[in-house]
Amino acid sequence: LKIVKKINFCGGSIITREKVLTAAHCFERNNFAHARNPSSLAVVAGDLRNVIIVNEFISNEKIQWRIIRSVVIHPYFNFPLDDIAVVFVNSYWNFSKYIEPIKMARHPIDYPDRCYAAGYGRTSHAEQSNRSEVLLRAKIDIIPRTKCTQIWEIPMDDFVCTSSVYSDVAVGDSGGPLVCRGTTDPEEEPGKELLVGVTSGKNFDYTSIFMRVSAYADWIDDANPSFASSIQCCLQNWCLLFYIYFLLLNI
Repeated sequence: LKIVKKINFCGGSIITREKVLTAAHCFERNNFAHARNPSSLAVVAGDLRNVIIVNEFISNEKIQWRIIRSVVIHPYFNFPLDDIAVVFVNSYWNFSKYIEPIKMARHPIDYPDRCYAAGYGRTSHAEQSNRSEVLLRAKIDIIPRTKCTQIWEIPMDDFVCTSSVYSDVAVGDSGGPLVCRGTTDPEEEPGKELLVGVTSGKNFDYTSIFMRVSAYADWIDDANPSFASSIQCCLQNWCLLFYIYFLLLNI
């Protein structure tokens, strides 16, 4: 996701011709001002650079820009719970060999030991670390649900947990995809990756967490632009709780 005259601030995954899946906490600043005024934001597909927008959105065969028409945030979002949102673009994506949707996981299973995350976030967790100038892709170690529940000491069925021993997501990667192959999920197509998670947050004493896409598949399917106004009203009362719950660090 990109804001006019600013750099990229969140990632997302195209799932239909008009829907982009991302994290709800991407919109929490200034009392969800951008969610209430979505046309101030734009989405780009096919561009691997973390570019700065100056004047206008220029689309071609490889790179497509779309203004955001509506943002639908999960009605029970209270970070890190239900940290998921659907963005509707103002005109359909033109799918091609450069831009295509990704299939969503729909079955509550454990995933292979190694999957992949992508984003333009910081290249380390150090405060002085800069965000990447190009899209990065990293192998991520998956932690089984039972072990993740033991670590957190609460049910973690709505999350995919990952280790940060070898690689990790960081500030700026929020909303981006966690994808896997060899999942045994019937939705996975041969030779293609399956969207299993949405980058959410981390606790340095525990794990990084991604929202489990399969847990929200029905809600994502049903989401439509008419949901937006009522959900934003509900969220306004919760905005002070985000940094307290679980002492998580948004990324």
